[in-house]
Amino acid sequence: MMKDETRAGFERALIGYETRIKAVASAKEEKYAQRHQFEVEYRRVRDSVIIPALKQIAEELLEPRGWKCNLRFIEQTIEASLEIYRGDVKTVSSGERAFISFRAAAHAPQLTVHTSAQSQGGPQCTCPLEEVSDEFVQERVLEFFQLLASGRR
Repeated sequence: MMKDETRAGFERALIGYETRIKAVASAKEEKYAQRHQFEVEYRRVRDSVIIPALKQIAEELLEPRGWKCNLRFIEQTIEASLEIYRGDVKTVSSGERAFISFRAAAHAPQLTVHTSAQSQGGPQCTCPLEEVSDEFVQERVLEFFQLLASGRR
């Protein structure tokens, strides 16, 4: 027969374990819900701010001056990117056409900007979604295009 205090010790340990397991599960659910909400918001910003700004740059400024522009969407990485090139010019390092991309950061609720010109090791720029505006997108593309047009990629 088990002593009452031994039984009570088991009960406390079991309750402590169950409480921790519930807390971990709840934290996972909350993290998942937050990430899902961020991805929904990122897609809204991508569709209403980023894509129109990239299209405007391509259609009003670059293409009329002989530059080729391809707007691409990669749903897996929740990304919108703009390839900019003349002829069949490709980057030396990767063999790709020059591009700038705006994507959801993988492990943080932020937008990251990547370019084909950057060295390895992370995004060129990272910012919260609240700071993403037409002007933000236009300035990042301008910085990239100035490098591209100067021949320094």
